[in-house]
Amino acid sequence: MDLRNLLNQGDDNLSINELKELVAKKDTEATVKRITQCTFTFPASRDESFEFFDLFIQLLLSVAHQDDPYAFQYSKSIVINSLRSCISGLVQQFSLIWLIEFPKRFSAYTWLALNSNTDSSILIYLYGLVLALYNKPDIPQDAWIEGYCRFVQSDRSMILLHMWLQFCLLDDQTNEGNLKYIYLDHLEHRLKQRVPAQKAISEAFSVMKEMDVDLLSSTIDEQLGNALARSRFTKDELTLGLMEMGNCLSSSYHKQKYGCLFKMYCNFKHSTPKSKKSSPLVDNKLLQPTPSDKFERIRAIHKGTLFWTQKMGEYDPYEFDMYLKDGILGIYPREQKTVLDTVLADWAARDPFKKHTELIIQTVLTLLEKTKYNKRTAPYYAFVQLFNIPDEQQRFQEHQQEEQAMAYSVKSGARIDLTHYSNGSDKVLVEGCRKILKIITLSGKADAWVSDCLHVARPDIIQWYIEWLSTGLQKELKSKGKETMPFTKYMSMTLQNTHVSSMASYAVPILLLSSDLDVLRWLCFRNPKASNILIRYFSAGPQVTIHRLVQNLLTTKPKEYIDLLLLFLRENVYDSWNKTAGSSHSWFKNHFLGTLLSITGHDASEKVVSSLIFQHMFTTPNYFEWFFAMPTEKQDDFFASFPTLDISKSHTIYNIKNNGLSAMLQEMVRLDDSGQRERLVDIWFRLWVTPDQLKFAVPVNWIMQCIGLYDQAPALVKQMIEKLLVIGIQLEDDFTVHVLNLLLISDMPEPDSLFDLFLKVCNHQFDINHSEAIINTIQRSITDILIELAEEIQVEFEFTLSKEALYEKTKIEAARFAAKNSKKKGKRIVKKGKSYVQTRRLWQQQQQQQQQQQELEASLSNQLNDGSLTMKALITLVQRVINFLLAFLSSTSEPARVWHQRTQDGLARMPLLYDALSKLSKSLSSQTEDLQEDIQTVIDTCLEYLRKKKESSLIDTIQRILN
Repeated sequence: MDLRNLLNQGDDNLSINELKELVAKKDTEATVKRITQCTFTFPASRDESFEFFDLFIQLLLSVAHQDDPYAFQYSKSIVINSLRSCISGLVQQFSLIWLIEFPKRFSAYTWLALNSNTDSSILIYLYGLVLALYNKPDIPQDAWIEGYCRFVQSDRSMILLHMWLQFCLLDDQTNEGNLKYIYLDHLEHRLKQRVPAQKAISEAFSVMKEMDVDLLSSTIDEQLGNALARSRFTKDELTLGLMEMGNCLSSSYHKQKYGCLFKMYCNFKHSTPKSKKSSPLVDNKLLQPTPSDKFERIRAIHKGTLFWTQKMGEYDPYEFDMYLKDGILGIYPREQKTVLDTVLADWAARDPFKKHTELIIQTVLTLLEKTKYNKRTAPYYAFVQLFNIPDEQQRFQEHQQEEQAMAYSVKSGARIDLTHYSNGSDKVLVEGCRKILKIITLSGKADAWVSDCLHVARPDIIQWYIEWLSTGLQKELKSKGKETMPFTKYMSMTLQNTHVSSMASYAVPILLLSSDLDVLRWLCFRNPKASNILIRYFSAGPQVTIHRLVQNLLTTKPKEYIDLLLLFLRENVYDSWNKTAGSSHSWFKNHFLGTLLSITGHDASEKVVSSLIFQHMFTTPNYFEWFFAMPTEKQDDFFASFPTLDISKSHTIYNIKNNGLSAMLQEMVRLDDSGQRERLVDIWFRLWVTPDQLKFAVPVNWIMQCIGLYDQAPALVKQMIEKLLVIGIQLEDDFTVHVLNLLLISDMPEPDSLFDLFLKVCNHQFDINHSEAIINTIQRSITDILIELAEEIQVEFEFTLSKEALYEKTKIEAARFAAKNSKKKGKRIVKKGKSYVQTRRLWQQQQQQQQQQQELEASLSNQLNDGSLTMKALITLVQRVINFLLAFLSSTSEPARVWHQRTQDGLARMPLLYDALSKLSKSLSSQTEDLQEDIQTVIDTCLEYLRKKKESSLIDTIQRILN
């Protein structure tokens, strides 16, 4: 390995293995990022270096350049710079002669990729490198010819023509005359291998016959630059090249040797193709290359438009249409870009005589019956650029740039913008673009053309197109396949377009407002890729535009439509912190909840869509639990451990903070009209209780979700909560247990205020003499929860200790195993007295043992992580219980003082309370000191209460329990 490669070694260097991974991924963004200013780890052997370079070329060809001219030039410059860097390194390592060998080592797949890639810059660059090596001192001529001739595999007409003219020139300089036949050998061999080579050779013949030096120069010479040892080929040389081809194929020997090539040449000589300049609407000025100066371009295109306007007056309408059609068919498609391209596109869009748009587009569409669409060839590129209409802000920015450029005497090379070239408003141009899109779509022949136009289109064009497609799609879906229509295909393609997706804020509102139930069903459940635009749109944070859209949907669409949309969003929208589909609950709070409440609060009839949905959500378990019982914000990792705890099997742990119901109360507070709040609370209460208001009409868990928000509820909701408590206490035998679960181990804010309300309701509903059962239930619930937590923490603590010990033991054994194997690596693989099979089997057993050891270690590590989360969850529950006890023991409830005192007294006298607190204190000795102090404070408070009551014997009993 040379010094350069040694210095370049490191994690950031691009190796052959990483190349294979990048080529397989086909991710343009990742590729461009990786090759930007990258260094390389080249293979040590020459053979592997060719494989490395072959893969690198495939990687560069996989980069999908954006249609925006500036983005295209940026990514293209990165590709060329990385190519130069790679070639430079390979030449330094393997010498200059390596450059004439790589064409022979390219794979067939790479040649095919070079041929099919719309951007020929990489191919031309490689061609120029090899061409420039002719007559270099260290390069053998035979080796150069062999490497140079391999470019016939590119199947590019201009490269084949340039090579032919180059060999003709070299033969004239050396007076040998045999180089042309070496080239013809390769050409004949290629013709027998590949059909596309026939088209390329035929195009090369045509260019020589028509002496189109501009096309050859713009395609090859201008890109090669310094690689050319001479000036560009002239018209006379093209003519002589065609004549020389005939001479080389004239003898009987060569006619037989080059049978395929001779047959093509004969067919070409006897064919009579239509002249490209046969139409009187196509003069030499229109066929000139598009000027590089912006203002020169404007004048040239304006003159072209005036020329056609004059011709419209000279010919009958029928004659003009005929000449226009002949001109398109005779000229296009072609690689050279001319003034005619933009004049034609502008004429089709503005259609000054209101009769040529469809004629032009339909004629261009017929070209696609014989040739493949290419967005960078004429005339297609001009029609694509037609859609790139700048808005007012872009115009202002461009105007500032123009003024700045003029101030520094710099000529602008900005992209073609047809809106600057002719008179007429944007409205006319936009209408023309819409009509063009409509014609191409209805033809169903040019999907890629439509996609390219949309990729640069302005938002208002995209909105119109989606609305038009939606109208057609409704008819297509209702026809159920009886009529052949293109709307399904093009709607799906449009919504997957990256540019349209980036403009979701424009596209989604018009899509949803213009679609019916059938279209929405088709979009949501039959086109997962197309429906991603909805997911992206509703995953955003609160926005005024989304609020307006939801308001329009709730007031204009039927309930079935809204239900379907909500179902789709439930199953697919995700949050930034959790990429699992359907994991997000925040989108409903951000976009739907406030609007739903506002409209429902105004609806006295309770029959509009919003009211029906509100009623459905508050009476249907699947809906309420998803929209209102789940958290709308990210929770700590250990929250997911709550359902796995043993205590959760006997006690319900409610999630109160940041759930959907909490968000609803916040939205109710924001309502301006108090009448709205009253109507909402009235509907809510009537939905949750029976008509006689004596029983609950919904599960008690829902009631607990609502009661748990007492502290942050508005006044009207607090009144409703008090009514619900009254019903629950009178009706449910275990209602008090549910309330204690809510107070002790749930995350409700300020549980002491709710407990005071609970005791107040009990005081009003029951005589103090009948309070014994409820107070006993309160005391028993507190001690049961503390005992269960203490026991589960103890089990979890012992489990964690055993797993940690086993994990450490496993790590030690793994280290010993690795050390033992490392010693064996220095010994011979095949020992005396053992066969290869035995040694191989022993090696496989060792590998299997090592894998099992690694799997065991990983399993134990995961268990320890899960155990850590479980312990955090348990400690959180303990802290909640202790916080409640601290608040309860240090306060008095004025409305229900007697109930409060009797509950405190009974709790302080329960030995089970101290037993549980003692176990918790011991199990949590290694945890936070604050929690230890809080537990001790609870114990001290209770003992102090007993001392005031002079319960010395009971205190002694408790002390024995604590010690």
